[in-house]
Amino acid sequence: VVIALGAAIAEYSQLLVLTGLGNRVLRGFRDGLYRHLLAQSLEFHEKREVGELLTRVVSDTARLRRGVNAVLLKSVHTIALFGATFGILLWLNPSLALVAGGMGLLAAFLMMGTGREIVRAAKKQRQREGRVAAVVEEALSSIREHQVWRTGVAFDPAFERSNAKSFKEEQKVRRLEAGLFLRMNVLLAASVCTVLALGTAQAHEGTISAGDLVLFLTYMMSLYRPLGVFAHQSARTGRVLACSDRLVKILEKTPAVR
Repeated sequence: VVIALGAAIAEYSQLLVLTGLGNRVLRGFRDGLYRHLLAQSLEFHEKREVGELLTRVVSDTARLRRGVNAVLLKSVHTIALFGATFGILLWLNPSLALVAGGMGLLAAFLMMGTGREIVRAAKKQRQREGRVAAVVEEALSSIREHQVWRTGVAFDPAFERSNAKSFKEEQKVRRLEAGLFLRMNVLLAASVCTVLALGTAQAHEGTISAGDLVLFLTYMMSLYRPLGVFAHQSARTGRVLACSDRLVKILEKTPAVR
């Protein structure tokens, strides 16, 4: 009971402190971004749609906050869990642990490669979202003219095109994420089969007992969870980086009039 209570208090404190830290950082970031936009010249604003800038200040910063909080909450815990479990595997059987570690490195390279593709696709998707917001802002700001001159028209072709392109880019991001999870599951299953085959051979030779092999596989299966969390974090981090890149590009614009 005491241990469970201590764990609950630790988790509560972690959520309170780390999430509060992420929220404070992003609140200050959004304040600075808004002031930076107001300081830009009229030339800057005339070249950009209001809807796109609105998407960046409101939507991109909100997504960035969620991503930062998720990274703060999960990354440290996941890395610690993976390291502790791998340490136990090394203690149980170094040779089999190295095989499992090699598979883990291969999984990490897979995540990094797919993560870069997700970043590129997510950047395009966020650009499409900005254009959708710009079309909506333009239509709503001229709603009188829209209703007078387009009586009976229930849809806007410009919006339909922008929305379709945004949907297409979002589907591309989803396919990349789904492909990453598929490859990860196949790789993890292959690694378990490989270790089982090598461990069975060692058991026949008498270098490892059947009980130790079962224990090793049990701990190895527990690596599934942190690797799965890493895969989800890789996909989420790609979206977060796409949002942050769009925001940084605005912050790098120096006001024409100081």
